[in-house]
Amino acid sequence: MEKNVRSIACGGSIGEIKYKILNPGGNKTALIYGSEYTGSQKRLINRRIMEKNPQVEQVGFLNNKVNRLEMAGGEFCMNGTRCAIWEYLKGKEGEIRAYCIRNK
Repeated sequence: MEKNVRSIACGGSIGEIKYKILNPGGNKTALIYGSEYTGSQKRLINRRIMEKNPQVEQVGFLNNKVNRLEMAGGEFCMNGTRCAIWEYLKGKEGEIRAYCIRNK
């Protein structure tokens, strides 16, 4: 596990969450490893992380099976996208296909 990976206990059926805080361009973003949470679980995780880390401005969830980022609020976030691409490429030069899906 990378040394800058953090964890936070969320209790109940969620348990312990692993996340990383990145700063792609002035807006710190927390990335959660895993996206298999319900909407209410995502809101709880978002709240806990932002309470513990007041410098964090947004929280995103990474799905590594399909290289997908989903922001806690369901919005498009350029800094979140930059952070996700950095994680997917492991900080190395490369290419990745990115696109937006509008949730209804």
